[in-house]
Amino acid sequence: MMIDPPFWHPAHCSAFIFDWDGVLVDGPLDFSPLRDRYFGGRRVMLLEEAERMEEPLRSRFLADLEDLEVSGASSCVPVDGALDLIAHLESRGIPWAVVSRNCRRAMEAASLAARVPLPEVTLSRDDFHPPKPDPAPLLHAARLLGTQPHECAFVGDFVYDLLGGRRARMRSILVNRLEEKWLPLADLSLPTLRDLLAVLGDPTPLVPWEYSSLARSVGEEELKRRFVTVALVEARPGFWEDAFLAASLGCGGFVTLDLEVDASMWALSPSMPVGALGRPLGEVLGAALRETFPLVRVLDDWPDPVPVTDLLVRWTHGG
Repeated sequence: MMIDPPFWHPAHCSAFIFDWDGVLVDGPLDFSPLRDRYFGGRRVMLLEEAERMEEPLRSRFLADLEDLEVSGASSCVPVDGALDLIAHLESRGIPWAVVSRNCRRAMEAASLAARVPLPEVTLSRDDFHPPKPDPAPLLHAARLLGTQPHECAFVGDFVYDLLGGRRARMRSILVNRLEEKWLPLADLSLPTLRDLLAVLGDPTPLVPWEYSSLARSVGEEELKRRFVTVALVEARPGFWEDAFLAASLGCGGFVTLDLEVDASMWALSPSMPVGALGRPLGEVLGAALRETFPLVRVLDDWPDPVPVTDLLVRWTHGG
């Protein structure tokens, strides 16, 4: 079943990237003794806080953290549904990867204990710095899998995973830990990994993250109607900001004709990227829009596009 934009479904993603601990394997990891010993019991981002430590304290902390991870790895078990989900992906030739904040030694020990294989594309914190939620390791994993970030689904169980996925422009799926305050960051939230396997077999169209609040306010049918609209972007005050506002209101297509970015355009829209000078406006605007709205198209031409300003008046006044 094909799904037309602005809807999506993970069954149509070209690759999957998973967090490791808590998503594919599970074990007894308790970081509270380290927090008590080094950070006065504060719940902090351990790896990021370690960067601020001076030597030799930093090295001692990282060694203790690795020892803790490795000791817990020997007791790891597969998360229910993990092996079936991996088999599902591999039987369909869908590439997958693992990106984790764990150390490589602990991941390999957990893989042996739980009998969950690590894929060829596996990135630990030893392989890539800084770790997620920095998007760089996720973007690198997508390149190694031979796919574009917006074509990937990233599956995690923690807010760092969702933040990393959002920053990498990937579809982000939350499983196993449905914390209420994390849900707005996810494209899809499921109670268990086995639920994800069930969803892959039932490709009902889903509203992606970037349109979720809009769909709740105007309805999915109106979202679908808006998305097929093509707007004309003209060099007038606020044109760059207006294009983003139109995209947030559901516009799925933009035409910029043959405009090239020149210095005068910054007086009209100062938030335009500095590196845009001398480049086609459509190319620059399309790249910027797709950072947040990956389904949006920028077209070379279109019969009778609606001026962005007219579109905004219509939609912001309930038309």
